[in-house]
Amino acid sequence: MRAALHIHSREDQEEPRFTEGIRESVESLLEGVPDLFGDADTVRDIREDLTRTFSEVAGPIRHVSKLQAHREKLEDLLAGFSSRIRITDPQDLKQVFRLKDICLAQLQYTAAMQDFAAQGGKSRGSCIFLDPAGTTDQSDIFEGLVYTLDDGGKDEVIQEVGYDGAEVKINWRRRRPLPDTEDAFETVWRSFREDGNIH
Repeated sequence: MRAALHIHSREDQEEPRFTEGIRESVESLLEGVPDLFGDADTVRDIREDLTRTFSEVAGPIRHVSKLQAHREKLEDLLAGFSSRIRITDPQDLKQVFRLKDICLAQLQYTAAMQDFAAQGGKSRGSCIFLDPAGTTDQSDIFEGLVYTLDDGGKDEVIQEVGYDGAEVKINWRRRRPLPDTEDAFETVWRSFREDGNIH
């Protein structure tokens, strides 16, 4: 954010331009707009279904097979998006783009959760991954509540997730260390006010 503000503040900054890839994507989307209009609005029902299902499968308690089923559902919806999405009012066009954003976000989150489990990630503070072979059995709370607690195996790495327009890409890298500095707040603040701490 600081870098963006610093760049934005530069007087010699050129006007932003569309790259050719972005222009092609926008033009392609606009070409398909007339096909979105129909006799019934499907956006609201699909969005509510996706939101409800995502809360169930990607909430505090997660099961890998349910994540996979939701991911397949999202991939299927995105593959046939233009044929399954309909609106009746031009004012609802923004809801179509919102729905697509939701689909893409859920797809990446779901893929990340699946990959985390596949790479040996275990249950920790934010969630429990159900595991029938787990070492912690709390089935007395509810049936099937079996999992393995995190052992710190992922503490030194970061999972990076992206989408290239066709599929989710996942990469793991070692985390960068926090800077070891004893600078006083006043010194850092003065430096930030002078140049945004962009060096």
